[in-house]
Amino acid sequence: MFPPRAKSISLGEIADHWARDSIAIVSGSFFERRRMLRHLLAGAWWTGELPGTAPLSRLEFLRRLFHKFGSDLLFLTPGEKPPQTERHHRDGSVTVETRAVFRVPSRKPEHWTDNSVEPLCADIAQAWSLLESSRREKEHRAWRLMEPALRSVEISKDNFGKWLDACGYDRPYFWFGRGNQARGSPTANALSRTPSSAPTKTAKTEVSLLRKRGRRPDVLLTTIAAMRADIEKNDTSEEALLADKQEALASRYGVSRDTIRRALTALAEERARSPKRR
Repeated sequence: MFPPRAKSISLGEIADHWARDSIAIVSGSFFERRRMLRHLLAGAWWTGELPGTAPLSRLEFLRRLFHKFGSDLLFLTPGEKPPQTERHHRDGSVTVETRAVFRVPSRKPEHWTDNSVEPLCADIAQAWSLLESSRREKEHRAWRLMEPALRSVEISKDNFGKWLDACGYDRPYFWFGRGNQARGSPTANALSRTPSSAPTKTAKTEVSLLRKRGRRPDVLLTTIAAMRADIEKNDTSEEALLADKQEALASRYGVSRDTIRRALTALAEERARSPKRR
């Protein structure tokens, strides 16, 4: 365990130690827990919920990202619509291939401001896991080049603790020791139980992603995990999920159709990359 006296450690180190902690908020193998925690922490940094010290500010990071990957990632300015590719199958079904969309204020990064790139930060936070599993080499390369920089962001113990409290997460043992877990914000806990953000019965029952006190770390990750749990219990199959109507799946998992599309894309890409999954 990391010495409690450390005042700050990197985002990557937090994910490594947290994944080994007995009160880690995600389930699965160590590598799966670490991956999901990295996504959660990176998303919180991108949205500004978790302050950290980085070599570049978020604004400068985004400017460089646009200059380097402007033709590789799908950047859209206000008014532009994302392209969609329909694939018609022999059985009459139609699947729509969607890509992660990143909303930029304009095509001139030098005119961007901290406020104007908030939607872009939110898009990157939401699409972080999709970029990692993307079958498009250029998209995955962008994630591969960005991820080490994000892991090196220094997070102070104080900021990490405040973020955990605001989210309603238990403070992990590795940095805060025992007896400092029940620090969640009553307001945050109350909000996490509102009907609009509450997970469906299926997600609650089949997926133990979070301890009862905490809110969901990520709607997309929770939906993917719920689908995996249904598949493992033979309640459904990947083929059935991909063939089902997105409106029905959105109602079943209690999320938006956009989240369903992203979750199905992630499952399909994961299956394509794994020779053991048929």
